[in-house]
Amino acid sequence: MKNDLYRKRIIDSLVEEYLSNFGGILIRWPKWCGKTWTSAHHASSAIYLDDSANNFQARSLAEISPDIAIQGETPRLIDEWQDVPNLWDAVRHEIDRRGKIGRFILTGSATVSRNEENQPSHSGAGRIARLRMRPMSLFESGDSSGDVSLHDLMTGSFSPCMTGEISLSRLASFIINGGWPEGGSRLIADEYIKALLETDMFKVDNVRRDSHRMNLLLRSLARNESTTCTTKKIWQDICVHDYQSISIDTVSDYLSVLEQLFVTENIPPFSAEIRSPIRVKQAEKHHFPDPSLPASLLHLTE
Repeated sequence: MKNDLYRKRIIDSLVEEYLSNFGGILIRWPKWCGKTWTSAHHASSAIYLDDSANNFQARSLAEISPDIAIQGETPRLIDEWQDVPNLWDAVRHEIDRRGKIGRFILTGSATVSRNEENQPSHSGAGRIARLRMRPMSLFESGDSSGDVSLHDLMTGSFSPCMTGEISLSRLASFIINGGWPEGGSRLIADEYIKALLETDMFKVDNVRRDSHRMNLLLRSLARNESTTCTTKKIWQDICVHDYQSISIDTVSDYLSVLEQLFVTENIPPFSAEIRSPIRVKQAEKHHFPDPSLPASLLHLTE
């Protein structure tokens, strides 16, 4: 399913490597980061469960007969697999039955709810590998030459080079617009937040949550981007603007929803010293997968 318009992504080499070692791979993380486009580039056939054609015919087929839905030329792409959780076990069983590598590519922009009755019975360990895909880096979008390699910096093989100058306003523009594949406008981040508050957060487990409070929580996370702020501190931020009582447990539940939707990606602590207590004791830093999201939540301009 190669496409001449496809822009190469850094994850492409990992997809090829993992398909050569596992029966299937799961590519996940936030919506609109290019998971489907990249997965289709590496697939030979596909089923799109969120396709509304013929009253969501593909999803209905998968619900009625998962075994039929996974049949097709391999690698077989199953897009948004979490809409029909039973597909996971069907894929895992097919991999076990045929004993082949590189058979399936699954994508997901949300995890299956822990309350889901038909949650997969098997983790897929050893059969289905998991990959995280994020929005585009400046190198992937063509806004950077890539002459300075983070990999080379970390491995000590970096050679200094001239990269040219860039204005502060241009850097601000990169932050505001983000790394969305359909990028070029801050409106994408604005619409992402709207979709989250109006639709996505209810689809996780079909529980009605207060969109106003979720918005306040997101704004608190944006204000505390890349910090180790506690749940209590976020709760205090919400209480300043919300005169109705809200418990810390509710705040924790809302944070869990954001993690399930891959809207937040916490950064674990790190120290160059292997035995350093920082690796265990220091709290994770709250982080959004794209800088345009906190910028949008805080109504920032260039």
